[in-house]
Amino acid sequence: MRGTRIVLAVRQSDPEMPWQTADGADVTALSPSRSLSIRAGGASSAIADVALAPNPFTPNGDGVNDEVQISFSLFRVQVERPLAIRVFDLSGRRVWEQTESIAGGAQQLSWDGRDDSGNTVRPGLYLCQIEVEADSDAFDGQTKSRLIAVAY
Repeated sequence: MRGTRIVLAVRQSDPEMPWQTADGADVTALSPSRSLSIRAGGASSAIADVALAPNPFTPNGDGVNDEVQISFSLFRVQVERPLAIRVFDLSGRRVWEQTESIAGGAQQLSWDGRDDSGNTVRPGLYLCQIEVEADSDAFDGQTKSRLIAVAY
């Protein structure tokens, strides 16, 4: 496993004490070591925090809830990578797709309830699928799916 060299300083916060630098040789006197390991908690998948709102939505052109906002967070995507959002009917037929290159972080896109031909979809349940290529091979091609309800 490769590591990254970092400069580390620690301190006691209550009561507040001065900062003290640390390196692998002085981690603790109780357990002598030649290295210092720091682990950062991260997402277990490349796509997280998926939310669809409003759900159900009503794409009938009245200006109220005509679009569904598709919000999610991308992890382990440091540079722009291919992202695809697809909507399928329950028979598995793709009705809409949006693709673009996107970098990590919080994302929000919308769907106006129209299929790829520009026609408003029928009321019912649809499957929204989000797929992205992550930087790490362990997370490549991550996919998340959620149900969307269309009502009139």
